Amino acid sequence: MSTILANQDPEEFVRWRNLSVANDQAAVKTVHELLDAYGAALDYPMVMHSEAIYAAYPDAKYILMTRDPVKWETSMKATILKVPEWLQNSSNLSPLALGLQKFIEMDMEGNQPPAFHHGRLYTHTQQELLDHNARIKALIPPEKLLIYEVSDGWDKLVEFLGVPKPDLPFPHVNDTTQFQKVKGLIAGPS
Repeated sequence: MSTILANQDPEEFVRWRNLSVANDQAAVKTVHELLDAYGAALDYPMVMHSEAIYAAYPDAKYILMTRDPVKWETSMKATILKVPEWLQNSSNLSPLALGLQKFIEMDMEGNQPPAFHHGRLYTHTQQELLDHNARIKALIPPEKLLIYEVSDGWDKLVEFLGVPKPDLPFPHVNDTTQFQKVKGLIAGPS
């Protein structure tokens, strides 16, 4: 999502939405078009298309970030689930923000295809996390999947990826305070 916002390309939301209704062959082609330029991908909208991404990159390594469901729900309600309110309260939405708003309404919150959470993210937040984790564990072969908690730090991560351990402290920047600082980028001026 951060790359979509940084690139200021509202059409990318449309490409991801089209992926939701594409047949298997078209979905794999679209995934390659969207992601081949990157060495890694995470977060929304990728998590919504895990099957297509795995079909496109069956030899890749996958990392499932796990969290305590109660803490995840608290975090979601202070961050991601606030975005629709931010957008609704904004007086002048950019084309990018309008694309994001439509993506959230149709793909994350909606009850009709291509909706991912089928309206349950707000009402069954913890269960949505548990269902996602189970889906990924069933989809990705164990030898290609690292089940990882940020509290695990570098060691488990670098071993799985087969890279040297950085000579830096493990970063801790994806928190509620950091997310709320990007409100202006997402929704523009109130």
